[in-house]
Amino acid sequence: MKNSIIKLWCLVFLVTSFSCRTWDEEFNTDINKPQITSGSTIHPKYFVGPMIEGSDRFAETIINVMGAVSEYTGKQRSLSQGNRHRSWHDLDGNIWGPAYSSIRNVKNLRRAAQALEDKRYEAVADIWECYLMYTICTIDGPIPYFDVINDSDEVKYLISYDPQKEIYPAILEKLKQAGLMINSSDDNIDDKSDYVYAGDILKWKKLANTLRFRMALYMYNADPQSAQSIMQEIVSDSNTYPVFSSNEDNFAINYDGVDRISYWFRIGDWQLRENTMSNILIERLISLKDPRVYVYAKPVQKVHDNADTNVLPSNPGVDKYIGHLYGITTGNGDASSWNGGMEYCSRIGDWFITVDSEMRATSDCADHPIVLGTYAELNFNLAEAAKKGIITGGDEVARQYYEKGIEASMDMFSCGFTGTDKYDRAYADQGLSNLDEYKQQSHVDWNAGRDHLLLIAEQKWLASVFLGFESYFDHRRTMLPQLRASHRSANYESSGSGTQFPSRTAYPASEEAENTVAYNQARATGFDIPITGDNNRNEARMWLLNNAGSPSLEMPTFQEPLKSNEEYPGQANFRTWYDNNWNSMFWWND
Repeated sequence: MKNSIIKLWCLVFLVTSFSCRTWDEEFNTDINKPQITSGSTIHPKYFVGPMIEGSDRFAETIINVMGAVSEYTGKQRSLSQGNRHRSWHDLDGNIWGPAYSSIRNVKNLRRAAQALEDKRYEAVADIWECYLMYTICTIDGPIPYFDVINDSDEVKYLISYDPQKEIYPAILEKLKQAGLMINSSDDNIDDKSDYVYAGDILKWKKLANTLRFRMALYMYNADPQSAQSIMQEIVSDSNTYPVFSSNEDNFAINYDGVDRISYWFRIGDWQLRENTMSNILIERLISLKDPRVYVYAKPVQKVHDNADTNVLPSNPGVDKYIGHLYGITTGNGDASSWNGGMEYCSRIGDWFITVDSEMRATSDCADHPIVLGTYAELNFNLAEAAKKGIITGGDEVARQYYEKGIEASMDMFSCGFTGTDKYDRAYADQGLSNLDEYKQQSHVDWNAGRDHLLLIAEQKWLASVFLGFESYFDHRRTMLPQLRASHRSANYESSGSGTQFPSRTAYPASEEAENTVAYNQARATGFDIPITGDNNRNEARMWLLNNAGSPSLEMPTFQEPLKSNEEYPGQANFRTWYDNNWNSMFWWND
């Protein structure tokens, strides 16, 4: 009943039209429906749920694009975005439009909160606004910001794009002030409308500062002094600036499975068939005897028996795991038939999506969350900051944060070692007894001689499967671990980034058509090179990346098999290709 009441209020008071002609009408106001004014007495709780749900479409891009470009999944169809780095358009309209539209709900929540002088809800509005604008800005570069977030109802026919170097500090300051609005003595907010923290207002305060730390780390190469000041401020005063302290604080959009259905259940069959786990992820997990293999992936349905003609699973247990080849560029048909097709490769694991015998999503996953930030991620960020000397503590503190990150990830996914049924079925008698044994392995142990920043990045990558947009943002920032591209990706440089990791996505076509002057100016002046078309829109480096501290986006390459050379599974030259090139796909074999 309460959910029905909330939805009724939303229908009456929220803006939902996308048909207006002006930029501000489209995203911020609708003159045909009432806006919340400063004199309104509507309780702010009615706007929290719709504000959060407005970003629900992010999930499709997180699963369908971010999973592929971060090499968690291997594409069996629609190869361009993930495998070829080719068609990084506006991500099917799932980010820009929904995010800007949600700003209308942010404004309504903020106004309702201010009318009642309720700083708790005002803080929640500001934090969500910051997350939305951070996401668009970090994906695209310069975006409309200051004219969008102000509290004016002025209708604008054109709206300018603001520089990323001005947006990032502004968001960071707003996050700081939003966190300070929330006091440790504050009562919780309405639990039914808060789909993130079920009303726990202190977790919102932690989120504000955890996002601040993430953003400051992302900004470090571009503005080291400001970024370091922010990170040091947070770690030096945990009472004023608390951050996540356990997995209970994780940032996620939650669903009840009844009135609010998770995208993991709503995902289309075509996406299930398109996205299978990649050989990169599966082989790295198996090489570390990592229990997350049974969390992230399902066992294969069928197994080949001849290593001379096909790729065989490399784990020793009775449940076999093998990933789809990441990096096929030749065609959808080649990809879908690789190594015998879908039955011979592992699909997305039950922690995310449960399926029936025909591989269709079941209602068991209707309440599975879309996770956007974790305690594990925070610890890896802290480890990197300590290792680089951004915060105090040096190597020993970095090690402690690094190991906390591993522990937090294993705990989040309820991982077990020897004696746990799924683990034993994956590794048989070759498994590890406990987490300590896992951390003592030469490729995990902090003191075993591997590069510390690589260790942090690798474990962060392993912990961040389908973690919002962060695996993409983070790899673009560090280029660690060294994910490979197919050498044939170079063929797509004329319409994408080729063998370079994509630097950004494209602005929506609607901006080019309706906000032309600002759109063209942003493309001409907002990056290290003018964006002139499809050939360089994914190579242009935004402010975050256009500096001496940022790495090259050029990726190491491996030799992709070709059907025409009879190098695919089942063909005459497969074994030769496999022996020469399979292990070259994996950075840990260098």
